Formats: sequence, structure tokens, C-alpha cells
Amino acid sequence: MMVIPENLPTEIAPLAWMLGQWKGWGMLSVDEGEDQPIYEEVEGLISGVQMKLVTRIYSASARESIDPIWDAATGVAALKIGDLMREETLYVSLLPGSGVLPEPGQFETREMVAQGAQSDGYCARWVGRSMGPRVQMETDALICDPAVTLYQRFSRMYGLVAGEMLWANEKQLDAEEDQVELSGRLMRLNDEAGEE
Repeated sequence: MMVIPENLPTEIAPLAWMLGQWKGWGMLSVDEGEDQPIYEEVEGLISGVQMKLVTRIYSASARESIDPIWDAATGVAALKIGDLMREETLYVSLLPGSGVLPEPGQFETREMVAQGAQSDGYCARWVGRSMGPRVQMETDALICDPAVTLYQRFSRMYGLVAGEMLWANEKQLDAEEDQVELSGRLMRLNDEAGEE
């Protein structure tokens, strides 16, 4: 069970479920069409009236045949963790809501913006929505290092399902359809939400 910090800014209260440390496993789609297992760490921290979300992706190899329905703990136990492949830092803000407190068990959809950078050469501004324990967003501005592939956009989904954080990142090249680049299934490491 998650413990919500007493000093949680109301500006990011709908994102409280993302705070804290998470670890898990997922798959990375590579150009040749083969999916590669990866180990993932996500840390959600309070940073003023924003949430700072740091994601680290590590290469990994599986000690046994991968089953896509593994939970986070089973997947992590089956991996041999390799080198850091990518790190991303996002600063996430929610736009003001209606000011009306939803009924218990209900939520208000909130518009959001985020700015961030990845260690592999991409900087982006994201726009999206927080809908209870689910976040959907996509880039509306993307800056790329000259040495990397210039994508049209990225889109992303986070969701809390049975106590685990599920997420996926998609990319679009030119006029092609979005393709899933990576996915993950993570478990919370502690009961304390993060604070920077």
C-alpha cells in the first residue's frame, strides 16, 4: 500500500500514485524486429509543485524463456541485468482543474504538460491527460541530436493495474503508424512516496 506524503502539493495530487521507487522488466523493440528484454527503474519525486519522473532502462538477458504474462517480480528474477542503455528525466505539471473535489472513487480528468530529456539524444515537450490511475501523453515538440533518428513523435501510456505500474512508449517515423518501442511492468519498492 502506498503512503501519500503529508507535504504532497495539491497541484500534483492526481499523480500521487506514481510517486516512489519502482522496478521491473519489459521488452524493447529493435530494428530487426526482435524484441529484447530490458530491466527498468522508475522514480517519481516531488519537485516543488511538479513531479520529477526519472526512468532508467538497462539491457538484460533472460535466464529462461520469457512469458509475457509474468508479473514484475517474476520478470526481474528471470533477468541478468546489463548496462544502462537510456536515462530520461521528466518534469510533469498538471493544469488547473475545476476546483471541485470528486466523489470517493471518482476522478477528474486533468490536462498535463511535461518537459524532459533522454540520455540518447532526445528532448521533448509532452502534452496529455491524467485520468485517475492512468496517464496518456504525446510529444508536441521534439528536439533531436543530429546523430539520432528524427521521429515525428513519441506517445506514452502509464497505468496502475493490480498494484503494478504498466507503461508503454510508442514512436512514429514520418507517415508510418505508431510502433511500440518499449513496454514495462514495474512493482513499487517502498511504501513512501518520493520527495526531492
